[in-house]
Amino acid sequence: MNGEEKYKPFVKVEDPPIELEDEDKIGLTAEDKLNLVRTRGIYKDEQHSIDDLTGAKIHAEFDKKLRQELERFQSEFSTESRKQLAVIFIDIDHFKQVNDKWGHHVGNEVLKGVAKVFMDSVGREDIVVRWGGEEFAILLHEADIHTAAKKAEELRTKVAELAFPDPKLKVTASFGVISTATTTDARKLVTEADAALFRAKNGGRNRVEIVP
Repeated sequence: MNGEEKYKPFVKVEDPPIELEDEDKIGLTAEDKLNLVRTRGIYKDEQHSIDDLTGAKIHAEFDKKLRQELERFQSEFSTESRKQLAVIFIDIDHFKQVNDKWGHHVGNEVLKGVAKVFMDSVGREDIVVRWGGEEFAILLHEADIHTAAKKAEELRTKVAELAFPDPKLKVTASFGVISTATTTDARKLVTEADAALFRAKNGGRNRVEIVP
């Protein structure tokens, strides 16, 4: 996938950590201290897994989740009981023109708005990832190709309906969709979804292409 900008995820920690040396001052027991260490570790891990601008997960989280989901899928004994897994690749159309005409601050608002649409529209077991620049990926837990294509079409419509302060600013996105009915190889899922996205963009943008 070809992005318009180079993406480097970074982390912003809002609150300073509580130092364990201050336990006597704030009345922490030994059990409190242990819980604090555990919570702090989870908090840091969570912070490092999230894109600071959009709130979506970072690229590495997609790789980890996809690997876990494929292992679950392949470990199921009966092929009849297996729940399909789907991948959606998304690219915001003509995003460079948004930055060039309205400025990068508006471009950032577009990224946040689009990411929110995605995150608000998927299930708890699904994952929305900022792949880089104006590119996103979604991993749909237990979704076949028809369900995933329907979800992609829903998201495409919602993105096109997004409203911004300047009414002249309209945004669309293109989508490539694949499921494990086609392949259970992680690399092929990614490359084929990317190829479908490429077809969607070459086919006029603001459309959904699936891998049958």
